[in-house]
Parts: sequence; structure tokens; C-alpha cells
Amino acid sequence: MKYTFSLVLSICALAMMHAQSKKDLLAEVETLKQQLNTTKEELNTVRQSEKSYMVKVESLESQNKELKESNTSLLTNMGSFTELSKKKTQNLENSLLSLKEKDKQLNVINEAIAKADSTKLATLQLLKQAVGENADSGVNIAVGDRAVSVTLSNTFLFGDAKNDKISEDAKATLEGIGKVLTAKSDLNAIIQGNTSAGSDEKDNWDRSAKQAVALATLLQTDHNIEADRIHIEANGAQGPANFDNMTLITLMNTTAEDFYKEVKSVMKDNK
Repeated sequence: MKYTFSLVLSICALAMMHAQSKKDLLAEVETLKQQLNTTKEELNTVRQSEKSYMVKVESLESQNKELKESNTSLLTNMGSFTELSKKKTQNLENSLLSLKEKDKQLNVINEAIAKADSTKLATLQLLKQAVGENADSGVNIAVGDRAVSVTLSNTFLFGDAKNDKISEDAKATLEGIGKVLTAKSDLNAIIQGNTSAGSDEKDNWDRSAKQAVALATLLQTDHNIEADRIHIEANGAQGPANFDNMTLITLMNTTAEDFYKEVKSVMKDNK
């Protein structure tokens, strides 16, 4: 009987212990479930944060790429600007050198013009003193762009416009021209013979040539003017209308001739 009671007590004790252990286990399981849920929530939070960070990282990478492209473009533009600036500087320097050269040429031309003008004025004064002007006798002295000229009526020079022998009255005037040419060895004489229409063309050419030759011969023989300083042009009736039956003697400074040739050359080179 005692043994049976003890056995019952043992079984009851075991049952009580088993019940307590099961309760603890259930409690522990519940705790673990709560911890698992908490862990899941934290994991979800971390995953959401990770997505947010990934979006930020992608945005930063995109911005970084744009900055790199902008920097590359800026460096390229700076290089182009530097090259353009160098070219503009070089062009400006070339322009300044060109301006200096042109200014130098203009100074030379202006000096030569001033010298030529001075020579023309001096020649004009000498001619007026040596020859004088007499409109009635058909003698006229004028200053042109390049030289001083003396216009003489063929009637005054030859007594008759159709003659080619110099009259005595004209020799005094031609003597004055000879003196100027003798005094100024840098002067050349250009003699242009002109007739008028109405006669045979061949006769006009022949007469204007003979009249010009007569003046040239007188200057050479009577006043010792070198032949290479005298140039003859026979215009016949083809000369300017206001020079009908007139002989034009142009006194040209040789330096002025060289100057005008040089100016033409300079202007041609700068076209």
C-alpha cells in the first residue's frame, strides 16, 4: 500500500514537473517568436535603409559623372580659348607690324612729296625769272602734279604754225629754258609737238615731229643740254584739244620720276 502511494506521488510529481516544463517551453517559444518578429522588422528597416542609401549613391555617382564631364568640357573650352587668344594676339601683333610698315612708307612718301613740291616750286621760280610769262606771245608757265611745264604758241615759236624754223623772238625765251636746264642738271625736258586738225594726218605728224626736233636741237647745240635729258613726243593733231598748235615743254625732276615709279611699285605690292 505504501509502495503504491509512493508511486502515485512520484507520478504526480513527474506530471507536475512536466506541466511546468511545457509551460516554460511555451513561454520560451513565445519569446523567441517575439525576438524573430523584432529581428524581421529590424531586417526590413535595414533593407529599406539600404535601398535609400543605394538611391543616394546612384544620385551621387550620376552627379560625379556630370561634374567630370563638365570639367572635361571646361578644360577643352579653356584650351580652345587659349589657342584662340594666342591667334588673336598674333594677328594683333601682325596688324601692328603692318601698320608700322605702312606708316613708315607713308612717311617716306610724304617726305618725297614734300621734296618734289619744293623742287617744283624752285623750278617755277627759276622759269619765271628766266622766261617770264606773256599771254600775248603765247607763253604760259604752269605747275602740274608731277612737273613744271611751259606752253608756247607755235605761231610765236615758228612765226607760222606750219613752219618748223624757230623765230628770233622765240630764241630769247628758249634761252631762258636752256639756262634753267643748265642750272638744274637733275631736270629732264619732255617736248611735245601738237598741230591742229584740218590738214593731212601724215603732214600733221610730220610737222609736229619736225617742230619738236627743232626745239630739241636748239637746246642741244646752243645751250649744251645733253641729248639723253631731252625726250620728244610728236602728237600731230591727236593731242589734247586745248593744245592745238601749241608746243608743251615739261621740266621733270629725275628724282621725282624715280619717286613716282617707287610709289606705283609700293601701291602695286600692297593691292
